[in-house]
Order: sequence, then structure tokens, then C-alpha cells
Amino acid sequence: MDTKVLALIISGISLLIAIFSPIFTAFLNGRYMIKSKNLDLQKSKEEREYEFLLKHRAEVIENYLKAAGDVITSYTTEAFSRYGLSYAEIYLYLDESKWELIDSIDTSINENNYENAAIFLRDLVKRLSKENIRKI
Repeated sequence: MDTKVLALIISGISLLIAIFSPIFTAFLNGRYMIKSKNLDLQKSKEEREYEFLLKHRAEVIENYLKAAGDVITSYTTEAFSRYGLSYAEIYLYLDESKWELIDSIDTSINENNYENAAIFLRDLVKRLSKENIRKI
């Protein structure tokens, strides 16, 4: 092959590489940016869902504590109604180590033994205060 033809072929290949290299690089960068943005959006969504779950958990626990406290101190039908609603949900948000205290509070309330219920409720509040139920 003649050196002029070889030089022409090499020049043509160099020209094609010079033209397509930035296009290919831009394409790869664009794909990477899209994947990166999707990961960021997914992470943000998961963080919002986790934050919502923690806030909801704290609200459920606080509602139960308020309702149980109201039943122990006021004995009204309204207080019993609020307690009944919150009692069913509390088990979903507390670990099993606290279920016995919840059961003891409920048993004491059902037996109209409000002094024992208050003792068990104070114990539950002390245990919960060691956990930061509003931690995010």
C-alpha cells in the first residue's frame, strides 16, 4: 500500500474519531446523569417514607399514652373510646418487649384497678423515654 493512501486512511479515521468521540462521551455522560438522578430520587423517596413512618409511630405511641392516661384519671366514656382506638394500634409500633406492659395496663384498666394501671403506664413511659421515639 502506498504511504499516501495509508496517510489518507489514518487521517480519515482520526477525523471520524474526532467527530464521534465527543458525541459518544456526551451520550455516556447523559446516561450516567440519568442513572445518578434516578438513584437520588429513589433515595429521597425512601427517606421521606422512613421519616413519615417514624413520625406516625411517634404519634401512635403518644396517642396511646394520652388515651391511657385519660382513662386512668378521668374514667369517662370518651376517654375509654379513645383508649380503645389507640390500644389496637399500639402493638404495631412497639417491640414485643413492651407488649407485656401494654397487656398489664389494659388488664388493670379492665379490672378498674387504676392505681396499678398508672404504675404500669409510668413504667412504660420510662422505658419509652430511653428510646427517642421521635428520632429521625
